[in-house]
Amino acid sequence: MSTGVVGCKLIEKYGLPCPRTLLHQQTPVVMRPSEIWCWRFGMALCCLATVYPALLASRMRPVDGLRYE
Repeated sequence: MSTGVVGCKLIEKYGLPCPRTLLHQQTPVVMRPSEIWCWRFGMALCCLATVYPALLASRMRPVDGLRYE
C-alpha cells in the first residue's frame, strides 16, 4: 500500500477538520479503484522506463561511456 492510500485511510477514520466557512464538518475522502490502478500502472511504467537504459549502461565499459562526453 502506498503512503497516499494509508494517509487517506487515516483521514477517513480520524477526520481532518475543515474551516467553518465550508459546508462539510470534515474533509471528505474519496478513493476510487481506478485511481489506485492508474497509480500502479504509472509506477510500473516508470520503473520499466528506467530499467532498460540502466541495463544498457551496465553493459558498457566506463571508458566508452565517457569518451563522447
